[in-house]
Amino acid sequence: MDKLVSIRIDLDKVDNARVFQGAKGRYLDIVGVLTETSDQYQNNGFVTQQITKEERQQGVKLPVLGNFKKLMDLQPKGYAPNVPSVPAIPQGVTQGPTGVKGNSHPQGVQMSAPASGPVGQVGAPGVPGVNGDDDLPF
Repeated sequence: MDKLVSIRIDLDKVDNARVFQGAKGRYLDIVGVLTETSDQYQNNGFVTQQITKEERQQGVKLPVLGNFKKLMDLQPKGYAPNVPSVPAIPQGVTQGPTGVKGNSHPQGVQMSAPASGPVGQVGAPGVPGVNGDDDLPF
């Protein structure tokens, strides 16, 4: 996961012999070391100048130039934690612009699109099961 960090460097500790001229300006290669836990000042790592492989093998140690603190974790674009998955539409049933259509279901349940009109409104005239006018014996 990406993290946003704040870095502070003491420029007086920079070995200026390691500053080099590039195509668009002067550069200094640095290395940051991320630690698993924060120190007593809530720093999450430190920064030093980069050394070559040969210098590393010779045991060359450069001073710590500064520290960095983790400010926050950044969420990837489109990241949505703890979102429930959407159940699959049963085989033989298609998804249309007005909802689920079709008449086959793996367990034999009949499925159809909702009827048009004022379904679900209490007292809607002529809608079975809503206003008590459905001619059911119970």
